[in-house]
Amino acid sequence: MKNLNQYIAQNLIIMTSLLYSLEMYCRLLCKKYKAYKTGETLSYYSQGYKLCKECELFLDWIGTRCPCCNTVLRTKPHNSFSKQKYRLGQSFNLL
Repeated sequence: MKNLNQYIAQNLIIMTSLLYSLEMYCRLLCKKYKAYKTGETLSYYSQGYKLCKECELFLDWIGTRCPCCNTVLRTKPHNSFSKQKYRLGQSFNLL
């Protein structure tokens, strides 16, 4: 009985890891939520859009995960030039 429980636990771990690995690819569902710049805005992030690294798209999405591939969405830029543009856009939104 103990060996059977260990076997089941090991297979359960393998199956869940397979399921998670299968979900991390773009299924092109994100095209419905693609974000577009409007006017003279400085960055997508300052408009409240989020970036999916897997789909390589900015999305107009409320959740924290991509509706297409289930990866965590970026809400802030990561390089210094884009961070400056983001800060400028945030200051314009406060006015």
